[in-house]
Amino acid sequence: ILFTYDEEEYLDAVVNTLKNPPAGITYETSGITYTTKNIAGYSYAKADFKFNNGYGDFVQSGYARKQDDYMIFICAIGASAEANDSLVNIISKAD
Repeated sequence: ILFTYDEEEYLDAVVNTLKNPPAGITYETSGITYTTKNIAGYSYAKADFKFNNGYGDFVQSGYARKQDDYMIFICAIGASAEANDSLVNIISKAD
């Protein structure tokens, strides 16, 4: 079994890695809450991370869904969480 933990535990692990980002990038990791987002007919756990890469302020949205023994993780980066949601709304279910 590759992933023995759930979506929120996976997002917790992502948050913990953001606490030590590469030089020149700062993440705001306090006060992060998880929500859900429907993408292509599937429910994903979602977390939004505000960050600055030295060129501006952005939001990185992480969407996680466990599928059997695998974790599907989608990352979108934009000016806002709403912009990121609009981006992933274009993903559709394969026929």
